[in-house]
Amino acid sequence: MGLNKKYLILGAAIIAVVGVASLKTSPKNIILNTSEDCLKGRDAAVLTGGVVDTMNSPPKPGCPGYEEVTEGDIGTYKLGPYTFKIPRDYLWQGKYQEGEVDSVYLLIEYPSMKPAIKQFSEPGWQNEMNVSLHYKNTCPETPCERYAQIHYETSALNDHNPTFKTTISAPVFAKDYGLNQYTYSLGKPTQEHEVFFSGDKAKPDIWYICQLSVTSPSCMSAYKLKEGLWVRTNYGHPLLIHHADIQKNLNEMLNSFIREK
Repeated sequence: MGLNKKYLILGAAIIAVVGVASLKTSPKNIILNTSEDCLKGRDAAVLTGGVVDTMNSPPKPGCPGYEEVTEGDIGTYKLGPYTFKIPRDYLWQGKYQEGEVDSVYLLIEYPSMKPAIKQFSEPGWQNEMNVSLHYKNTCPETPCERYAQIHYETSALNDHNPTFKTTISAPVFAKDYGLNQYTYSLGKPTQEHEVFFSGDKAKPDIWYICQLSVTSPSCMSAYKLKEGLWVRTNYGHPLLIHHADIQKNLNEMLNSFIREK
C-alpha cells in the first residue's frame, strides 16, 4: 500500500525506552487518517508518542508538525545544563522538536559511528546501537544518583519481583569479554538472560544485561557520562565483545556534541 493513500496502514515496531530488558516490542498495525499532500514523497513511522516524520526535510507548510520545525541539518537539544548540537540523521525520535527535552534518542552504527538510518526501519541488531541520553539531577539525590544501579537491580537482580526469578547461576569469568558473567531465567514462559559485569556483583562498575530468548538477542546497559547526564545503550549481543571500544567511541562522540558554557 503506497503513501499516497488517504488511510495508511503502517506496520512498525513501537520502541519503548522505559523497558529494562529490551527496547523492541511486537509489531502493531495502526490506521492513520492522513493528508495525501502532506505524506507524498515522505515516510512516516509509528513511534512512542505518535506519528513522527523521519525524513531529513521538514514537513511542508500546513502539515502536522510544521509549526514546531526548526530549519537546518543540526538540531539543538538542552538537557539540564547541557546543550547538544546533534546532526538530525542520528535522531530517531523528536527529529524536529528542539529546545529543552527530557531525553534524546539516537541510532548509531558501529564501528563507523555514522547514523544507523536515514528513514525509519525496525532495528535488526546487526551493527546498530540504540542510544538514549537522560538528565536526572532534577530530583532528589536518590534515585537520580542511582539511575544505572536501579536499572541493574530491578532487572539483573530482579529485586522488584523476586517471585518470578526461577534460576540464577554463580558468576564465572568470560574471557572473551574480559568480564564476569552469570545467567538467570525469568518469568513464565522462561526468558533467558546473561549478565556481564565487572566489580561487585551487587553493585557493579560496568554491567550489560543480554536478553537471549528473542529472535535478535540484544544487550542493555546504563552509565553516567557527566554529572547528572546518563547514557543508556542497547545493541545486538554479537557486538558485546566490542563493549569497551563501543563505550570509548560513543563517549567521544557524545562529548563532541555537547556545547558547554
